[in-house]
Amino acid sequence: MQTSTEIQVESVFESEKAIPCAPSNRKMVWLRKGTLAIIDQGLLSGANFAISILLARWLSRDEYGAYAMGFSVFILLSGFHNAFFLEPMSIFGPESYAQCLTAYVKKLFGLQFVLTFFLSAQVLGVVLLLPLFTSDRALKSALWGVCFGAPLILFYWTCRRAAYLKFSPGLAVMGSATYCFTVLILALVLRHSLSPLVGFLIQAIAAIPAALLLFAMMKPGADPQPSPANAKVIGEHWRYGRWVMGSTIVTWISGYGYYVLVGALLPMHDVAALRALRNLTEPCYRAMASIILLVLPWASSRFAEEGIAGLKRRTRQLNLLFGGSALAYFLFICLFGDRVMNLLYAGRYNGSSHLLILATAPLVLIAASLGSEIAVQVMQSPSEVFLAYGISGALTLLLGVALTHFWGLQGGLASILISSAAIWIVLTYRCQKRLRALPCESHQPQDMIPDADDLA
Repeated sequence: MQTSTEIQVESVFESEKAIPCAPSNRKMVWLRKGTLAIIDQGLLSGANFAISILLARWLSRDEYGAYAMGFSVFILLSGFHNAFFLEPMSIFGPESYAQCLTAYVKKLFGLQFVLTFFLSAQVLGVVLLLPLFTSDRALKSALWGVCFGAPLILFYWTCRRAAYLKFSPGLAVMGSATYCFTVLILALVLRHSLSPLVGFLIQAIAAIPAALLLFAMMKPGADPQPSPANAKVIGEHWRYGRWVMGSTIVTWISGYGYYVLVGALLPMHDVAALRALRNLTEPCYRAMASIILLVLPWASSRFAEEGIAGLKRRTRQLNLLFGGSALAYFLFICLFGDRVMNLLYAGRYNGSSHLLILATAPLVLIAASLGSEIAVQVMQSPSEVFLAYGISGALTLLLGVALTHFWGLQGGLASILISSAAIWIVLTYRCQKRLRALPCESHQPQDMIPDADDLA
């Protein structure tokens, strides 16, 4: 039997109301769950980081550059999946569908398969047309990997995100541990057969047991309210996700789009060097992503209870948390980056280690803007995220092409830094403006995005 100092989470989808924690123990409960969220993200990101490092060591530089370009395409696809499923799930799940959570998530499982197979079909079209533009076999191999791997990997991500709807990161840890173990075993077994295609297939195959484990452990509870209509779920996800979708495109342009840009302007081995440099920022990015998984639904519920004053306070706290952590990591890279590069890549990318500080600096600016990004998401204003990353993407297209053309990889990294500064400035300013515009007595998120019907 649980005591009053524990949060009652019998299963991921049970709808019973949590027993409130005593104030003196609430911080310890959140510390424990936050730690589990970090472990979960650490296992998942650690597996992906490990496969990326192993591919960098075992593939040729041109093959690894092709894998990096294929991975940038996968990130674009996953962004669409995040826009219409994962992020709206974190917002609407605890807020609008708390009394029919089981039926809500079941609907999302079915709908996400439709989307992921549609996205894979688009990649298949690109693969079939690719010979008209290039004869690069490694790039074709990477795109085949994305085509086959995306539906399985994204299904696992959906199961994992569902565990966070009722603040159960411990369940997600079990799935991520399974995924991590399977990835490492497959990588070692297939070491002498590695290619860009195999690199993606390893991740897709590892996603199968992890997803099945999570799915099997999700004990459905009885919903007090009837199942929501498909039209309502799709409509709400579309109204929210259309802005996130726009943000996804411009975010990809300002971040992973650089792999395509560098691949178009520079030799493929420079794409490999760019990926090798940015690999070292992934641990910090993924640690922050793990916290966001837990913080986003929490911040949404806090806004509903505490109103605008509480949201302002939480935004400041989150900006300090993320920004301070990223700054500490940046200082570590400044001191030990060369040695880390040599250790991870066995000296294969030592010629690019002088660019490591420039490649890591954008991390601090992005991290310092995450609190503001979470706040505008909680206020259901993803258009602000779109605006920030749209300006960043425009700078990528205007400056990135020119700087990369004239100064090579160093110019591309400089344009990434400029684009990241634009994200921090715009998000910070727009978040503060939104917070000032809300009435002080507001205790409910207000959709500040006008619908097309309202405009009409």
